[in-house]
Amino acid sequence: MNQQGFDSLFSLIEKIFFRNQIWSWKFLGNSFSSYAIAVLTLLFAFSCMRFVKNFFLRRLKFLASAGKLRAESIIPKLVEKYLFPLLYYLAFYFAVNELDLSVAIKKLVDWFGLIFVIVQTTRFAICVTVYFLEEHWFKQEGSRISPTTSAGITGTVRLIFWILCSTIILDNLGFSLTTILAGMGIGGMAIALASQHILNDLFNYFVIFFDRPFEEGDFIMVGESQGTVREIGIKTTRLESVSGEQIVFSNSDLTGSRIRNYHKMVRRRVSFDLTVAHGIPTTKLKAIPEIVKRIISGTQSVDFDYCFFGEITENGLKFEAAYYLNARDFSAHAEARQKINLGITEEFEREKINLALPTRIIILDKSETA
Repeated sequence: MNQQGFDSLFSLIEKIFFRNQIWSWKFLGNSFSSYAIAVLTLLFAFSCMRFVKNFFLRRLKFLASAGKLRAESIIPKLVEKYLFPLLYYLAFYFAVNELDLSVAIKKLVDWFGLIFVIVQTTRFAICVTVYFLEEHWFKQEGSRISPTTSAGITGTVRLIFWILCSTIILDNLGFSLTTILAGMGIGGMAIALASQHILNDLFNYFVIFFDRPFEEGDFIMVGESQGTVREIGIKTTRLESVSGEQIVFSNSDLTGSRIRNYHKMVRRRVSFDLTVAHGIPTTKLKAIPEIVKRIISGTQSVDFDYCFFGEITENGLKFEAAYYLNARDFSAHAEARQKINLGITEEFEREKINLALPTRIIILDKSETA
């Protein structure tokens, strides 16, 4: 293209873009210049925020990797997923407000902005709440919350937040919640009656969680049933019995029952009786408490309590004894009891002390049989 051609092209561009021929055109009540200013403002704001975002997030991740942020795993996520989307929307909102929009479009933009802000705020609150539940509550020392239980709790928390979010949105959009609830009155009453037991079990699930009468892994006894707690669910709690089968209780049944939690037991007290035969010399009777004490005290993890001559019965001479086992495991209890019983039996055989056996003497009158 020669010089004359370039001059003609520049003249055309000048006429179109710099002599107000296209900028004065209007579309939907706004000139093209207004649209251009709004778009340029939006692009400039987005570019600035993108630069700040990249710089800020790199700085946060560096501080997190250096261990200088206490909540290093959540702060970059909060900034990236919840703060900057709000800033982007604010830039869009101010850019759009530079235009002369109709009432309907302005109302639509306001509604969209309201819903967006409330949803982002709800997501932010859920993220923070779930983070502190998982990092500072579920993982605290002594807590034995299973993944199933923690998932149920976090799911309930999310549900509560989203219900509140929906309520706030409907209220701000001008819907009457009273009218909606009144219209749902009959259906809501039927649902409430049908789900009464379910809600009762759900409530008692939180009672079990916060009060902690037992936890997963505890050995408990409920009435005549006993076993190890394997799962605490939202509606039911499952035990594994000693014989191996699974026992399922509703949470309402558990909170309304007397529960014996053997896991909370620091040590186990064991008492037993020894009945020796009549006719044993007094010197050997006096030695029995010392024999029992020596055997019990010599057993590992066992503390002697007492042993004394308690009662004279028709079957023999009864001694009462007791000791404490410094373990809550049933197998340790059975092993210690066996060792003590064997030791007492061996010592009594050595000292020729006979244990009493229930006997009955029947005398027959020969004159009646004749």
